[in-house]
Amino acid sequence: MGKEICPLNFYGQKRSSEFEDKVEKISKKCAVYEQNPLPSTIPKHILSCISDVWKVFPKQDECLSFISHSKLDLKAFSCEYKLADAHGKRNFLAAHPHLLWIRLNERPLKERCFYEIITSGSECKLYFDIEFDKRLNPELDGADTVRIFMKCVEYYIRVHFEKEVKIHDVLILDATTEKKFSCHLVYDTVIFNSNIHAGYFVLNIVEEITQKRVPSEVISAKDLSKLIVKSVSGNSVFVDTSVYSQNRNFRMLYCNKFGKNNHFEIGSDNEFTPDSLKYPGKTLNESYFYASLITNIKGKPNILTYAKVNVPSSAVSKFHSNKPKFSGCSKSVYAEIDDFISSIVQPGYIRKWSLLETSIIYEIGGNYRYCERIRRHHKSNHIKFIVNLKAMNYHQECFDYECKGFKSSSVEMPADIINWTDEDDFAEVF
Repeated sequence: MGKEICPLNFYGQKRSSEFEDKVEKISKKCAVYEQNPLPSTIPKHILSCISDVWKVFPKQDECLSFISHSKLDLKAFSCEYKLADAHGKRNFLAAHPHLLWIRLNERPLKERCFYEIITSGSECKLYFDIEFDKRLNPELDGADTVRIFMKCVEYYIRVHFEKEVKIHDVLILDATTEKKFSCHLVYDTVIFNSNIHAGYFVLNIVEEITQKRVPSEVISAKDLSKLIVKSVSGNSVFVDTSVYSQNRNFRMLYCNKFGKNNHFEIGSDNEFTPDSLKYPGKTLNESYFYASLITNIKGKPNILTYAKVNVPSSAVSKFHSNKPKFSGCSKSVYAEIDDFISSIVQPGYIRKWSLLETSIIYEIGGNYRYCERIRRHHKSNHIKFIVNLKAMNYHQECFDYECKGFKSSSVEMPADIINWTDEDDFAEVF
C-alpha cells in the first residue's frame, strides 16, 4: 500500500475570504451588466450616415470649440451625473443626436439628466418654457392657460410673419409636479436665425400681454388675465424669458433634473405628430425626441428674423440687463473679489463668473449651496452670488425653483476690497 497523501496537500489550501469576496463582487457586477448591457453596437449602415464621435468635456467652451473645428454633424449637450459624495456635476458632450438617443435609452430614467445646448448663432425653432407655482395659483388650469397663450402666439406669428400656425404644429412637453406646472412648447415649423431673435419676438408677445394690448377678438380680457400668474417675487406672465440667452442649456424630452423625478414627457393635450418623411424608419418615441430638439432643423425652411427695434425699449433693457458682457471659468478681471467670494463658499468653488454692466455674477459649484431663504443648504440646486460693482455689496440668489425671485439681504464688501476700486477702474473694463 502506497504512502497516504494528506487531503490538504492534494486539494490545496482553503481559499481565503479575501479571494471569495472578490469572486462575489465580480459575480454581482456580471449580474448588473446582464440586466443593463453595455451600449448596443451601432449598425454599419447607420455609421455611414452619422458620426460615431462621443466626446465628453469638463467645460462648455471646450465642447463648443471641438464641435466648431470638427466639421462633423455634431450637436452640443450637457449631462448631470452623480459624484461619490452624492452631489451632482455637469459635463458637456459632443455627439450626434442618434448616438445620444441610443445611450439615453440604455440609462435608467432617473439617470437621464441631459440638456440640449442651444448654441449661439444657430438656427432654432421657436420655443417656450412655461411654469407657475400651483400652490400660489390654485384656480388656474395649466392646459387651459397654455391653449390661451398659444392663441396669442398664433396671432402674432400671423401678424409679423404672415404665417399660419395651428396647435398640431406645436409639440407640447410636460413635466408638471404636485407643486409646479411646467411645460415646453416647440414650434416645429417656426424657425429663427438664432435664439436671440426668437427671444426678441417672445419679449414682444410678453409685453403685449402684460400691457393688455392683445385684441379682444383674439383673446378675451378674462382669458388674458389667466396668463398673469402669482409668484414669490410678484405677478408676471408665466413665460420664462431667461431661456433665450447664449448657449442656453435646455432640458430635453425624457430627461430629469439631477436629483428630481419629473422627466419631460409628451403632454396629454399634445396634437403634434412628427413627420415620418423627416425621420424615416424611426419609432414614434425616437421621432418625438428628434422633433423636440430646438436646433435640429430639417429641410430648408424659411428662416425668420426679429430685430430688437420691434420690442419696446423697457422690455429690451430688461432683456439685456441679464446678458453678460464677459464670462469665464478662470479668474475674472476682479481678482480680489474672486478671492473673497471663494473664501466664503468653502468647500465650494466659483464654477463660472459673468460680468454685466454694473455687477458680476458668481455661480457656485461643489458642496456649498447655503440659501438664506430656507436657512440651510439646498439638496441639489446650486446658488449664486451677485456683486454690485457700484454699491460694492453682494447678495445671494438661487437656481432652485422654490426660491425663484428671492434675493438675500445685501452685505457690504470688506473695506480692503472697496478701497482699491474706483470709477476709473470700473470704466476701463467697458
